[in-house]
Amino acid sequence: KVQVEKDTLWITDQTAKRGFALADKCPAVIVELNKDSKGNWEIDDTVEYTTVEKAVRSMETYDTKDKFATFEGEIYLMFKDGIVSSVVLVDKVAKDGHIKDNTTGKITEAAISKDASGKLVATWTDNKAYAGSKYVVDFYLVDGAKEYLKDTVTDISANNDTHSEVSSKIAQNGDYYAVIRILDKDGKVVASATTAVKGFAF
Repeated sequence: KVQVEKDTLWITDQTAKRGFALADKCPAVIVELNKDSKGNWEIDDTVEYTTVEKAVRSMETYDTKDKFATFEGEIYLMFKDGIVSSVVLVDKVAKDGHIKDNTTGKITEAAISKDASGKLVATWTDNKAYAGSKYVVDFYLVDGAKEYLKDTVTDISANNDTHSEVSSKIAQNGDYYAVIRILDKDGKVVASATTAVKGFAF
């Protein structure tokens, strides 16, 4: 179990709970491993995050209420002057992946979560690459083999590194994901991202 509280990374395993001080803007990497046909571990995906908290929040097992994620694997911490300067999380039981591998353009760290008021929130990072551009966020419900568009929100990208958009119409328990699209002045999609599927109760 991993959790980030302010500038501390807490790691709880079968033997103990330990806290490690994080450097400012400490980056993280999630490496997903899956077994090949011969039973050997191989890298399935690698995703970089600007902070450890964003990496933890992106995981499919992230608990939005208690703010921790669980996974089976290994954690590598790099230290500088006694402070953690970077983190690598190696997930050995990855299922569908933390983020679907269909991001285009300069969007990174696309994720879906639920805020304190109970609304779904899509977040993404583009490091101001699309400031002033129109974006569209679609929220989908997954029900078995079927998917249903539950809400669409449009707005203009602010001059920020990271963005978020809230759905106001969803109140049905289930598994959801969000699709983010950035449009140019002619309405053409110049960047897009699809979040991982996560379950939410309302």
